[in-house]
Amino acid sequence: MNANSNEIAGLTLRLALGTMYVSHALWKILTLGLPTTVQFFAAQGFPGWTAYAVVAAELGGGVLLILGVQVRAVALLLIPVLLGALKVHRSQQRRLGKECRS
Repeated sequence: MNANSNEIAGLTLRLALGTMYVSHALWKILTLGLPTTVQFFAAQGFPGWTAYAVVAAELGGGVLLILGVQVRAVALLLIPVLLGALKVHRSQQRRLGKECRS
């Protein structure tokens, strides 16, 4: 791969990840609403207030990724958001798996 290919790959990944974060933040704000998001977070075992921090991180971090501002630092700071989402989705997957086997 040459330098130009690496730049295109980095741009593509940065835009895709940034778009994913922004779309998830907007979904929480516009579709669910923040009060429902807070209740969902609390039901998953997270403190309710973390919903506000997660939405802010997703929206702000996603925009920064799309704009190419401090990409590595922003991506590192967003890792806890991904780990929290992984925890929620894995627990839902286990729950659905048990229901399907019953």
